[in-house]
Amino acid sequence: MKKSIIALAVASASLVSVAQADNTTLYGSVEGTYKWSDTKAKKDNSNGVDTEVTVGIKGSEDLDNGISVFYDLKLVDEEATVVDSEDLQKALAEADKGNMTAAEEDKAEAKVLEEAKKYVNKYKNSSKVTVGLKGDFGTVAVGYNELPTSTVGKYIAPFEELGLEDLVKVDKNGGLKEANHSLAYVSPEFSGVQFIGGLVFDPATGAEQRGIDAYDVAVNYNANGFYAGLGVQGVAHSDFDDNAKVLGLGYGNDQFEVGYKTFWTDKVKKGNFVVAGKYNLNADASVYGAFGGKYEDLGDNFDVALGYKQQFGKASAFAEYKFDKENKDNKANSFALGGDYAFSKRTSTWAKFTFTDKKAGAKISKSEIEVGLKTSF
Repeated sequence: MKKSIIALAVASASLVSVAQADNTTLYGSVEGTYKWSDTKAKKDNSNGVDTEVTVGIKGSEDLDNGISVFYDLKLVDEEATVVDSEDLQKALAEADKGNMTAAEEDKAEAKVLEEAKKYVNKYKNSSKVTVGLKGDFGTVAVGYNELPTSTVGKYIAPFEELGLEDLVKVDKNGGLKEANHSLAYVSPEFSGVQFIGGLVFDPATGAEQRGIDAYDVAVNYNANGFYAGLGVQGVAHSDFDDNAKVLGLGYGNDQFEVGYKTFWTDKVKKGNFVVAGKYNLNADASVYGAFGGKYEDLGDNFDVALGYKQQFGKASAFAEYKFDKENKDNKANSFALGGDYAFSKRTSTWAKFTFTDKKAGAKISKSEIEVGLKTSF
C-alpha cells in the first residue's frame, strides 16, 4: 500500500474522533477517473487513471458578544497513473534490440527513462488549514485562504463553465490565487459593498520567508443583479516583483447573465480579458459563450467558446466548441460532447469525449475520452 494512502488513512481515523465533538462536521469525497488519448500525428496513445481522496473536518463554536470561532482542516491526496504508452513501448522494444554498441545502449536506456518519467505514478499530497473569528466586525481567518483578487469576477458563471479562467489568470508577473500561510479579513456587507484584504507570509511562488511577502486587497459590489469588483495584488520576490490588477463587471438575472473580466500588471500594461454570457432557454436548457484574449495582439491571440447544456432529470448532457489562436501559425479547433448522471445526492458519474484539430507548424489531431465516478460524504 502506498505510504501516502496509509498516512491519509491514519489522519482520517484521527479526524473521525475529532468530528464527534459538537458543531463539528466530517466531510470528504473519493473520485476516480479513467483517461484515454490518441495523438495521430505523433502516433502516440496513452491510458491513465487519476484518483483523488479528500477528507476534512469543519466546525464552529459560539463565544461571547456574538463572536464565534471556526475552523476547517482539509487533507487531499491525488494520484495520477498512466498504465500504458505507445512511446514507452517503442523505447523498451528499441532497448531490447541486440548487437548495439555501448553508446547505442546508453542512448536507448536514456530514452526509456525519459518516457518512463512521463508515466510513472505521481502523488500530490496537501493540507489546507484555516482557523478564524467571525462577528459583527466581519471575518478574520489565519492559514489557508483564497486571496481577494481571486474573488473578483466569480459572479460570472460562464468563466468557470467554459474553463476560460486561464485567459485572465494572475500568472508569473505577480499573482497568487491562494496561500496556506496567510491572514485574511472580510468586512460585513454595506449596501452590497464588501472589502477583502489579505497578507501572505512565505507564498507558494518560492519567495524567501522574510515577513510580509505579498499583499492582496479587493472591493466587490453585488446587489440587484449588478456586479463590480476591483482587486490589487503585489508580490515581493525577484521573479514576481510586480503589481497585478483585476477588474470585473457583470449583470445577471433568472434569464441570463453577462460579464467582463480583465487583468493587467505594471509590466503587462494592456493585459488580458474575457467577455462571457449565459442564456437560459428554459428551466432545463441553456446556451453560453465567451470571447477573450490579449489586448496587445488581439487579432492573432484570442479564444472563442460556445456551449449548450441540457438537463434530463438526474442526467445532463452538453456540447461545446472552442477556437484557440495563439498566432497565425498556431491555432486549434476543439469539439467536446459529454454528460453526467447523479445516482444520488452524493454519488455521480460522468463521461466526456474531446476532439482537437491543431495546427502548430504541422497539423495534429487528438482524441480524448474521460470517464469518472465520484462519491461524497
